[in-house]
Amino acid sequence: MLTTASVALVSLLHVAFAAGESVGWSRMAARFGYDAQKIEHTRALALNQGAYNLGIAAMLVFGLATSNAAMVQALLFFILAMAVVGATSVRWTIFAVQGVPALLALGLTLTNASGTAQPRVSANANVATTHDLATTDRPWSAPPRFET
Repeated sequence: MLTTASVALVSLLHVAFAAGESVGWSRMAARFGYDAQKIEHTRALALNQGAYNLGIAAMLVFGLATSNAAMVQALLFFILAMAVVGATSVRWTIFAVQGVPALLALGLTLTNASGTAQPRVSANANVATTHDLATTDRPWSAPPRFET
């Protein structure tokens, strides 16, 4: 439950980032110290960035809905990497707002600290069930397809 909630929070944050970078760019850019000319000059770039953030949020939700742990973990790694890029190229607070929640969610998904259901490999190595991993310690090596 805690793992799912942390990933859902990261997804909601990315919806908020998308809104700020698309419809709320003037206000958000002003907080970064941009003047009116720079705000207009970067509006299209911000809209594109917002679309990426909305896509990341959608993929995280899809990964949760389909119990695809590998997909969720890969997205969280990507978010963490982009937070480092943002922190080093724009502002350190980007890591605090974007990277820290992703890092915590990633840690929970990797350690399964919440005890939630995780994929388990079936006899067919390419097919997994949503059986609770708490009953087994067999890790899976490749991103599995899930049986319904």
